[in-house]
Amino acid sequence: MAGDSGTNAVADTNQSCPAARQDIINWAKGLIGSHYLWGSDGGHPGLKDGMFDGGTGAGTVTMATSNTSPANPVIFAAQCTRAGTYVCAGRFQEVPGGRYCDPDDHDALVEYLKGLKTGDEANWPCYCKFFTPRMVQGSGVPSAGKIVWGEDCRNKQHFDCISFVNYCYSKNVTNWVQHWEIWQWDNKTCGSIEIPLNASSMMAADVLIRYDKDGTTPKTKEEYGVTHNVCTHIGMFDGGTLVVQAEQASKGVHADEVFVASKWDAARRIPCTRLLGS
Repeated sequence: MAGDSGTNAVADTNQSCPAARQDIINWAKGLIGSHYLWGSDGGHPGLKDGMFDGGTGAGTVTMATSNTSPANPVIFAAQCTRAGTYVCAGRFQEVPGGRYCDPDDHDALVEYLKGLKTGDEANWPCYCKFFTPRMVQGSGVPSAGKIVWGEDCRNKQHFDCISFVNYCYSKNVTNWVQHWEIWQWDNKTCGSIEIPLNASSMMAADVLIRYDKDGTTPKTKEEYGVTHNVCTHIGMFDGGTLVVQAEQASKGVHADEVFVASKWDAARRIPCTRLLGS
């Protein structure tokens, strides 16, 4: 979709409100190490404290029912069922020692699970202090259907890519709508403006968007009477060289990807007037 003119983007830069933008990035970086779970909203498992919970109901992030079977283990793993059933992978590729449960791990898995069949579940130990096994679940998740040694999900916040961005903005912008979809960032429904997709033009907390494409052409679909680009991912530029994002069940919230313009399709900015509530 066509965006706002470069003039609008330059005008906003002249009132750049760097402190407000940096506050959003500081909040985002404070969440590094949180887990990625499709459909989740920043909630801790079972605490009903996510953006969609409103303090009532079952909460969008819960603990999956424990299972001590080596064929389908689930120990201290979060799940979300808002958009299908997804079981958290515990960012197993980011934590030292996290891994797929390969044949060499089988004896350790069986022995660990045997030791959990007695006693109070709340007192079950983690393997090597903080790992637990789980069968990852979720449509489109690369590790789905595989057993991994992931990080214990208890006391961890859980996000998907868009809820992470919305959550960080909601904590720093008055009356921010918490439920914007990625395409609503892209087509400016949320009040964003288009900016050039290059580091020299971008500022802290500018959002980066990736499309689902046929070749070089974004796919489109219609929702709520609006035809829009099909968007697959969103993250935030940190104002330096990195992208802060909730990405992949195996990685969670991280800020170790160097920004490369060719890996993204669009950049958007919330104007200062919106950030400062004026």
